[in-house]
Amino acid sequence: MGRVEATRDLLVGEMQGYKSNRNPQTRRILLLLSLSVFLQGRPALSQTTEIETNQKGPPNYGSPDVAGSKGEPSLDLGSQATQDERYQKVLADYRAGKLEQAVHELRALDSAAARNALGVVLETMSDHRGALAAFQEALALQPDFPGAAYNEAKLLMREGRNWAAISQLQSALDRHRGRDDTTFSLQMLLVEAYAAVGQPKRAAEILEALLAEKPDSAEVHFCRAMNYGSLDSFDAAVREYREGLRLKPHDSAGLMGLAKALLKLTKTSDATPCLEEYVRLKPNDAEGFYVLGCAWRDAGRSVLAGCSTQPGRLRHQVPFRKNVVANRSLKRLSRILKPPSG
Repeated sequence: MGRVEATRDLLVGEMQGYKSNRNPQTRRILLLLSLSVFLQGRPALSQTTEIETNQKGPPNYGSPDVAGSKGEPSLDLGSQATQDERYQKVLADYRAGKLEQAVHELRALDSAAARNALGVVLETMSDHRGALAAFQEALALQPDFPGAAYNEAKLLMREGRNWAAISQLQSALDRHRGRDDTTFSLQMLLVEAYAAVGQPKRAAEILEALLAEKPDSAEVHFCRAMNYGSLDSFDAAVREYREGLRLKPHDSAGLMGLAKALLKLTKTSDATPCLEEYVRLKPNDAEGFYVLGCAWRDAGRSVLAGCSTQPGRLRHQVPFRKNVVANRSLKRLSRILKPPSG
């Protein structure tokens, strides 16, 4: 099953579950799941694709001998010339897709930075068990290594071990008490973990403190908006999304979040421009067409007519296959969202 089709089916299933379930707690959980799908498209510190960018972790490593003169992690191999040579070899292998060779080179290195980089490469290869072991080895070598702690916690969350991730993040924050970008990154991941275990109030407390420190952070406002959404406080969510978009205009994930919150408030006419802008920014994303179909449906427009007549300014940018997928999604949507009889 392709990625677009899988995303479509997941969203359809979530919509069915949300609309058919009358239990408020279950509806809240389903909404959180939907928000987690939405977040997957957002750029995240743990999703960097190059190991030289702080090896996926927060920007500071807590030890002066870990970062090189250019901000690159040192492999701690003795002479600077040897360090640079070995690091550049690993980096070249990684960029060339020679992941097995990069793993071989990194396994020969016995430093916290090298073990963390090994975990990054193994995670890229979908070897989650090996990656987790590598991050743990990095922390054993350097317990105050926030980059490795962040990466381990993120991987634990991907495996559904959210409480273990919370414990890891709290320990890392206890060791690193500074008010810098490292602390911010760890706290933001902790917010995500608390939301995942159904504790939005605890997440809200952390976000409140972060907002006091970083009032102009669009990321904090977006996270506060999602947290309000998990509590069914959609008016507050809309305010936070709008503030985030004021600080970071044309953020595609923020636009989608705002549109979904407005749809929950049945403010379809306000949501539609957000969705049209989202589709303009991400013309190959079937989810955008899917949710735009929701808006058209709520506005009383024919879903299929909307898709075929909504102009070439959207359709011409989408490859034929993607447009077919969008049409199929909207057809299915029209069956799911039929008004209840009687």
